[in-house]
Amino acid sequence: GLVWGGNSSLVVLLLTLTVLIAFVPFGISGSRAILIDELLSASKSGVFTNKLLWAVVFLLASSFIPSVLYTFQRYVGKIFWYVTQTKFEMSAIAKRAELDIATYEDPAQNNLLTRVRENGVWRLQNFIDRQFYLIQDLVQFLVAAIILGSFAWWVILVMLIGVLPELLI
Repeated sequence: GLVWGGNSSLVVLLLTLTVLIAFVPFGISGSRAILIDELLSASKSGVFTNKLLWAVVFLLASSFIPSVLYTFQRYVGKIFWYVTQTKFEMSAIAKRAELDIATYEDPAQNNLLTRVRENGVWRLQNFIDRQFYLIQDLVQFLVAAIILGSFAWWVILVMLIGVLPELLI
């Protein structure tokens, strides 16, 4: 298709970045929790260990890595946008070249061709972007469900009931 054909490596790269970015909030929360645990442990014992140093390094990394991932995702997304736009425009030009003159003279068909020319690529790209956001949201939901479900199984049910209206609309 238009998205996968010729763009498979970009789609896989964007999908990988989307999944990695979905883990970012959990990495940041986890690094803060580890740091707090180590600080409490050090304050009780009065001894600062290498674990505390590693907790600080983990916190700094979890603060730095997301900006790198977001920047790289935007960069790859712009390349993907350009490739998709070019393929769409070339496909639209090829289709318009196949049309006969009567199609161009028909006001309804001409109006349709104008709308596709003006809005077609934007609608396509917004649809594709939305699919990546949905995948990211799904991964975040699954990770949160696994984490919270390990404490109480009914939390997954509550989360699912809370998310279903958003998915249905």
